[in-house]
Amino acid sequence: MAAKRSTTPSSLRPFVEHAALLMLLALIPLRAVIGETHTFEVARGLRTLDAPAGASPATTFAINALIFAVTGLVLVLRQWSGEGYRRTGAEWGAAILAVAMCISTWRAGQKHLAIIGSIDFLGFIAYFIALSQLLRRPWQVRLALTVILTTGAVMITKCAYQRFVELPETVQYYNEHKAELISQNQSNPGFIYDYEQRLKGGSMTGFFSHPNVLASYLILIILTAFGVARSRLSKTNQSRDCVFPSRDRQGAGSTDSSPRQDRSSAIGVSMASAIIPILIAIAGVITLAGAQSKGAAAALGIALVAWIIGERLSTTFRNRPRLAVGATWACLFAIAVALPVTLQIKPDSLGRSMLFRHFYWRASAAMIHDQGPWGVGAGNFGRFFTRYKDVECPEDVEDPHSWVVRAATEWGVLGLVGLVAVLVGISRRIANQSEHKAQVEESHGRPLWHVDKAPVLGQTLPDPSGAGVPTRRTNAKSGHGGPLHSSSDTWLELPEGSLHTSSIILSSAAIGLIVFAGWFTILLDAPPPYIVLTLFIPAVAWFIAFFLTAYEPASGKSISDAPLGPMLAALSAGLLGFTIHSGIDLAMFTGGAATTFFALLAIASRVRCADQYVATAPPVCAKPTTPGVGLLIASCSIAWCMSGPRLLRSHFAAQGLNLARAPSQQSTLDVRGLPLCTGNYANVASFYEDDATAIEEMLDILAPRVTQSNHFDYALSEAHVFERRDPHNALVHHYRAILYARRSELALQLAAQDSPAAMSQASRLGPQVSSLKPQDSSDLDLAIGCAREALAAHPTSPQRHMFVADLLERRASVSDSPADRMRFNADAASELQTALDLEARRIYVSPLHRMTKEMRDGLEKRIARLRSETK
Repeated sequence: MAAKRSTTPSSLRPFVEHAALLMLLALIPLRAVIGETHTFEVARGLRTLDAPAGASPATTFAINALIFAVTGLVLVLRQWSGEGYRRTGAEWGAAILAVAMCISTWRAGQKHLAIIGSIDFLGFIAYFIALSQLLRRPWQVRLALTVILTTGAVMITKCAYQRFVELPETVQYYNEHKAELISQNQSNPGFIYDYEQRLKGGSMTGFFSHPNVLASYLILIILTAFGVARSRLSKTNQSRDCVFPSRDRQGAGSTDSSPRQDRSSAIGVSMASAIIPILIAIAGVITLAGAQSKGAAAALGIALVAWIIGERLSTTFRNRPRLAVGATWACLFAIAVALPVTLQIKPDSLGRSMLFRHFYWRASAAMIHDQGPWGVGAGNFGRFFTRYKDVECPEDVEDPHSWVVRAATEWGVLGLVGLVAVLVGISRRIANQSEHKAQVEESHGRPLWHVDKAPVLGQTLPDPSGAGVPTRRTNAKSGHGGPLHSSSDTWLELPEGSLHTSSIILSSAAIGLIVFAGWFTILLDAPPPYIVLTLFIPAVAWFIAFFLTAYEPASGKSISDAPLGPMLAALSAGLLGFTIHSGIDLAMFTGGAATTFFALLAIASRVRCADQYVATAPPVCAKPTTPGVGLLIASCSIAWCMSGPRLLRSHFAAQGLNLARAPSQQSTLDVRGLPLCTGNYANVASFYEDDATAIEEMLDILAPRVTQSNHFDYALSEAHVFERRDPHNALVHHYRAILYARRSELALQLAAQDSPAAMSQASRLGPQVSSLKPQDSSDLDLAIGCAREALAAHPTSPQRHMFVADLLERRASVSDSPADRMRFNADAASELQTALDLEARRIYVSPLHRMTKEMRDGLEKRIARLRSETK
């Protein structure tokens, strides 16, 4: 059935779609600079730090709510207009991935992380789908590329400022206030050592949290910049008809200038417009070197080689695009197989960084084998990793540093299949479109050309080859175009509203307004000087870089709508390099880098393999696509309903946590004798029930401080809630062990004192304490059981073995039975010996994270004493 004509008001739909396009494009720079986080958790040494406001999980929920709303709106408009849905190739993979996400989220322990991680990645796919529907014209593709390159320029500017201003000032301030900072934050020596090593290393991170994420992102920027420069230097943009369209209207007999002069002018214009992208690419390479990522350098090298091969074999790949796609995936598969095999044969052959990743991936394989193939839930990897990590592994990571491994462990094998299906489906769709395009060009002997001006019906359009391309009229009833001359001609369809372009200045201002208004909203609670310092330099870099990148002399002050030159080879190479490096990194799941990646996928799906931009394909029949589009719209609505309500709750939860972490709240006691912050933590916990961060931090404060029975009861009841919300977090068992051991210690101290005051205090601790005898050990037995459960979640930790040994030795001291004393002392000696053995095998741990010689000698003497008491 033919598609129906649009009933949307002609003045409304272009405006709505243009606003939607600007909104989606604004997310590219916004997500790159705000530093999103999915978790409320903060390292213990940084909780009381008076840090400025930043992005919280509420920011991610808000962004994804916007993405799903815009995607649903775009799909509704396309169905309303009768154009139908433009398939992207990601649909089946996204459906499989969504099913896997539902299963893994249902099985997950920490629901907040599972929900926000799944929604965020589905948001990337929805973003790609919506952007693919909106990119119709060359100027829209150019606008998207300009936004990406401008964001890259802002990131590079930030890195330069970081390298020459921020880092030296930070080092100077730290050296001047080191003692004060350490005393305020109660940081352990190992944490301080690691921080100082990072300062000395001087790796640039830009707006990201890790230099490797910056490196992955820069691969995309560098190849995109080269692709834009290649397009502007191509023969397409050197043609007289594209660069100087006004000359065509002067008539065939005009003698204002010769073709040679026009061609020379066109070449000069193309070279001038390519200078800025080339400079961005060069600056990106220099910045990538400052990120100090060897893996990213290797991935960039592979990407550049792939680009050169693509350019040299452009004719072959253009005629056989499936060969290019197949070769790309064969390359990725070979790398995916060769890398772990190499590491398995010789783990240290690729350097220490890859050796550590080998530890992560080997633990992940054991996790999948033990926990099952259905996944542990997005963001829950860290809850299980310590159970399976090798003792040689120096870090307790929350991410396996590989999009392949992370998808398999968190969303299950089905999730990995779905994610691969998304990427393969998109690449196959691009290949199929390119193959169809090449077949059309071959059958007609000339390329399809897009034009800036509407032709007069019945005339032919000027073609740089000298041949005319006939226009076609759209039938109002059938929706199909009818030829104006002969059916053998190549038809060019001009979509409705195609005469509209966009001003460089207005586009820069509109997108910049969205970006910096959103950024300002996130920083609203920060001091004004910090806001000005944070926003001023990026704002200046944004507006300067946008104008210089978008401006092409032939197009005046508007984004050019001339045919695009060949850039798909460079874009595909950049996507390949990103995919390879994110296979050993975090970037695929980081908001800023991943949004840029999926935006470039959408651009590549519109650029295609041809040297020229292909106009919008003929409308798809509306009726067959209605169920599929309806399902997509329903999916966006469901995702919005999941992210929308959590937006406000997570926002207030973040505010409550910031208030509770204030040092004044933790040092002041309330009427119950508990720290004042416990009330704020309790409010957060009751307000946002998907997360357990508030309870975990409250228990961390209460466990060593409680002294009364009602305090113990309150803390243990909160530990029960903690376990229900985050059952696989071993900290709940650790805090219970501390609470039981604390109560046992206080009871034994009071029971040993034969005074009325001691008996009165014991009575306040409760009947289980007031009646406790020195030899009674019920709380100690409970503490030992909880400590062993915590140990089972991290069996390679020497500290946890030593904690169990301390409790066992204390248990032996209160036992009246000689046999029990010997058994507990023997178990304690065994735990201490295990701790020493594990310490000897931790060869990659930094010095201050290891035991000193005095500590090891003390443990050996203690082991000898305990074993002597068992004889």
